[in-house]
Amino acid sequence: MKIRKIELVLTHLIKNRAIDQRISGIEYGCWRLSSIIFDLRRSGLKIETKKTKGDPCSYYLKSHKAATDLAQTYTNQRIEYNKRNHR
Repeated sequence: MKIRKIELVLTHLIKNRAIDQRISGIEYGCWRLSSIIFDLRRSGLKIETKKTKGDPCSYYLKSHKAATDLAQTYTNQRIEYNKRNHR
């Protein structure tokens, strides 16, 4: 199982605390960042949106510990998936 885009965005937020549409599109090929942010919020993360006129929305991570725990959960799920499908 490949690393999903949600995992790439989550890892970026953990490392840098912020992301915007331009960064997610260029670095990760993720052009629907708002959808990923929505899913991360549904998973319980606190993410703040900041919009300035003329610039894309920026998203800021407010719950670093929760994000780290969620990233570990995704990693564990990927490991289990690989174990089940590569025997």
